[in-house]
Amino acid sequence: MVGRFPVPRRAADLYTPAIAVNQPYAHPATGLTFPAEHAGFRRAQITRYDVEEHEISVQYNDPRRLIALTVYVYPTRGRTLAERFEAIKRDVLSRHDGARHVDDGILDAGANSSRWSFVRAEFKFNGRLAGESRPLQSQAFVTRLDDHFLAIRATCAADVPFALKDVVHDFAEALRSTRSTPSKGAK
Repeated sequence: MVGRFPVPRRAADLYTPAIAVNQPYAHPATGLTFPAEHAGFRRAQITRYDVEEHEISVQYNDPRRLIALTVYVYPTRGRTLAERFEAIKRDVLSRHDGARHVDDGILDAGANSSRWSFVRAEFKFNGRLAGESRPLQSQAFVTRLDDHFLAIRATCAADVPFALKDVVHDFAEALRSTRSTPSKGAK
């Protein structure tokens, strides 16, 4: 694993499951179901970083609002949420020239015993989105689901008329509502 997200050990380890574009994808290790579409987002790609599918990323794009959103799931491997959060911040800052860490916060999705509490970091930098260089805002969210981390990274133009954390909150709520019991042997 390099930085905040898993990296395959060899190119041959990368695998995109054969899933119809319009079909949901059920992740066996966490019980999460990733929809083909949600609230303007269209699933663009699913990448599996290991044969058992413990480490995956699911990329979504919202072409109308120009938002790129990627969900990452990977085992905790004994790391704490605080350690993972700091690693994500370091990784974002190292990958984007001139990136600034703007804010940290908490995002709660759900209620009572099924609530997910994400730690959130916000960044500003210049980059390419939809084929154009522009000022961007990016937010990284991470929480722990049993023996896995769930991280969401969302990036859009810096001058959008909506709060990116509200968009991610809606997406996280949708994911949370799909969670079933993880498959036996998926741990």
